[in-house]
Amino acid sequence: RLLIINTLFLVNEIYELTKLSKKKNLRNYLLDKWNILDNVHIILVYLVIILKIKQDESEKIIIAILYPIFFIKFLKLLRGFRTIGPYIRALFKMMHDIYQFMGIFSIFIIGFSQSFFTLLYNIPQFINPLQSMLSTLDMAIGNIEMLELLDSSYYSITVSYIYRTYLIISTIILLNMLIAILETSYTRIIDNSTKEWQIERSRLILSLMNNVIHKKKYKTVETIDKLYCLETDKP
Repeated sequence: RLLIINTLFLVNEIYELTKLSKKKNLRNYLLDKWNILDNVHIILVYLVIILKIKQDESEKIIIAILYPIFFIKFLKLLRGFRTIGPYIRALFKMMHDIYQFMGIFSIFIIGFSQSFFTLLYNIPQFINPLQSMLSTLDMAIGNIEMLELLDSSYYSITVSYIYRTYLIISTIILLNMLIAILETSYTRIIDNSTKEWQIERSRLILSLMNNVIHKKKYKTVETIDKLYCLETDKP
């Protein structure tokens, strides 16, 4: 039964991909966050089925990844409602801001992690460059107590100054800058909540009309013979 349902989803994605390829509009399909989630979900379900047949215990890992994706996809339907739509739009806008911020943040993480690797190579948390980068990120979010590790280093004084400099830059400056960016994005969307909700509702209605209900392409208003709405419009 799971195989049949997943195959139906796959057929629908192939249909949508074929339709957009004729319009030479594949870029929008490939960059759409909901399409990415749908395709990842389909691939992982097939992988779970294969592992289940092989009686491989690693299927539990894939299932654990599938659960968050499955429930996040409910936001695709909820985005069309007046009270929830703006918050969903704000959520994904803030995620985009975090993605851009991490590009800047990663430069500092890579730089300081190599300093810690050079001076703390005898400590397991910094035993190689990759592990050092992960530990440096953990320091920014408070998962590692650096002061407890200083006694194990041959360069404790130098490390302590580099560590404090890293904390000032990462925690005080960069993370506060991220909070300001997220607050600005949230305020901007909530202030225009009606417009933001209407955008999300329009996208959802057009998606339903084109891909689920009618399997036909609407080019002009005159070609639409039925209009589906998610809730009663108030003048």
